[in-house]
Amino acid sequence: MTVEYLYIEFVYPTGQAQVILDKLREALNEWDAIELGHLVIKPQKFGAVGIEKYNDILEHWPLEESEIAHETTRRSVDFDDFPTIQFTVKDLQYLKGGADHPLDVGSDEPLRELLDILKFCYTTTEERPIAVYSTTPDTPLDLRKPPITAESVANSRFTYLPC
Repeated sequence: MTVEYLYIEFVYPTGQAQVILDKLREALNEWDAIELGHLVIKPQKFGAVGIEKYNDILEHWPLEESEIAHETTRRSVDFDDFPTIQFTVKDLQYLKGGADHPLDVGSDEPLRELLDILKFCYTTTEERPIAVYSTTPDTPLDLRKPPITAESVANSRFTYLPC
């Protein structure tokens, strides 16, 4: 059985993960939302989007000590203070519309709805994410860590472009 999922992560430069999640929960009244230890929204054209928080990026990524903090003359970055919100989409086959879709929606409608949700969430909070990226089962094993390090954020760049 193939594991199909899509993780999309919003990494914020400041704030508290629970406060950010609460703001998203409050703003997502357009979609049916249920609470199961984390927020789950039910789009109209595909399965579900799970939304959960991590107090900092280190809570779920195995970063090396040298990747956690970095200081330049312009900026100091410490990932201990970067809350992360993760969006999870399972059953990726439902992101493709068309004749095989159980709801018989247009070929790009489910993916457009997902992008609308992500765009909405990106603009909902006062503080914008400093990085947004995704991972899938196709992400190479050696890249199974965030495409950012403290040094790359301090220099306003990614370490690699995710799949």
